[in-house]
Amino acid sequence: DPVTLYETTLERNPACWMAHHNLATILTQSDRAAEAIPHLETAIKLNPRRAQAYNNLGDSLTRLGRAAEAIPHLEKALQLQPAYAVAHSNLGNSLVHLGKAREALPPLMEAIRLDPLGPQISAIQCAMGLARMFLADSQAAAEWYSRARASNPRLPRAHAGLAMMELLNECRWP
Repeated sequence: DPVTLYETTLERNPACWMAHHNLATILTQSDRAAEAIPHLETAIKLNPRRAQAYNNLGDSLTRLGRAAEAIPHLEKALQLQPAYAVAHSNLGNSLVHLGKAREALPPLMEAIRLDPLGPQISAIQCAMGLARMFLADSQAAAEWYSRARASNPRLPRAHAGLAMMELLNECRWP
């Protein structure tokens, strides 16, 4: 089990930034973001030039509803690695979570520009749809959700976003 492997490594070598980072990644992917945060903070202290650690800390904080705390970490990741598409995407997602949909559009568009065929493209397209929905641009929101569905027909968020847009359009007053 990878968690046990990294925990054992850290018992023997607590200054191993990579073990902290890798353990945090596994914990976050297992919906244990709160447990990942101390490991990411330690990884950053041990290796402050690693953009991925700042990005992953920002992502973990956003997952826990702490998007405002995530922003400086995501900005630091982008300072260290300006062409880091995932960090642009996570910054956009954090801004959407904060209700700053207009501010979220540039980093989301930059993530798409940097990695238009990447594995996260459908999630980024959904984030664009959500941002456009918050900006009351239902046509653009529906287009982004349609793109997300085309990119990944099995992504529930894309289908849910399109369903929300249809419902909103049906419920409009004449």
